[in-house]
Amino acid sequence: MYPRRFGPYELLCELGEGGMGAVHLGRAPDGRIVAVKTMKGLVDQSEEGRRRFEREITALRKVDAPNVAAFVDADITAPTPYLVTEYVQGRSLDAVMADGPLGTEDLGRAGARAGPRSRRRPRGRAGPPGRQTGQHRHRGR
Repeated sequence: MYPRRFGPYELLCELGEGGMGAVHLGRAPDGRIVAVKTMKGLVDQSEEGRRRFEREITALRKVDAPNVAAFVDADITAPTPYLVTEYVQGRSLDAVMADGPLGTEDLGRAGARAGPRSRRRPRGRAGPPGRQTGQHRHRGR
């Protein structure tokens, strides 16, 4: 099944799957590693599914926070729409939950790491219709 391509992105392996689609480890044309979210079969064929995916892309483009993977690219008009973000390696949710619920101390540390919210800085530019591109930022992770 791998490698496969979505637009200019080579998919290397699947990282996880949910109700709307799957997230893959991918490689951008410039060689950097990214996360590529693709829509699932029947969802990508429905108008409502595509609208939900487009809302997700629009919302992600508005987020500029140090603890959120940065928007890189998206194509809602592709036969199977996709969304690309920076790849941030970390523990899986299953691994975190295996340790039990987070305590107040853990939540406090997570909040402290987030720090004050910065003013939103515009990212990227509008590309051809249906395609959204953005500048990739490394955050030292």
